[in-house]
Amino acid sequence: MEKRTYSGRAAVGAERAQAKRQPRRRFRTFTKRAVKAVLFIALLDLQLSYLLAFLGREQIAENLSSDITKVIIGTILGYLAKAFFETKEAEKVRLEEEWRNEE
Repeated sequence: MEKRTYSGRAAVGAERAQAKRQPRRRFRTFTKRAVKAVLFIALLDLQLSYLLAFLGREQIAENLSSDITKVIIGTILGYLAKAFFETKEAEKVRLEEEWRNEE
């Protein structure tokens, strides 16, 4: 089969169409999987606090939802900080390599 070549906007469209046809398998790191699991469980527990409130345990539900909200915020902030410092370090390494190549 003959391979067609495109130019300009048609090339971009052809690349996108080719990318859609091929299934993407992303490698998820341990951290991403762990954060996803923690957030899933925390959101599930947050829903349980509404059930406790419905059953008449308002004080327990209020404490539970407060603690779970802190866990969610802490998990997200920790992951964002980790991602920021990894990106910053990767950019630093890239710039150092470019600087060395210029010499």
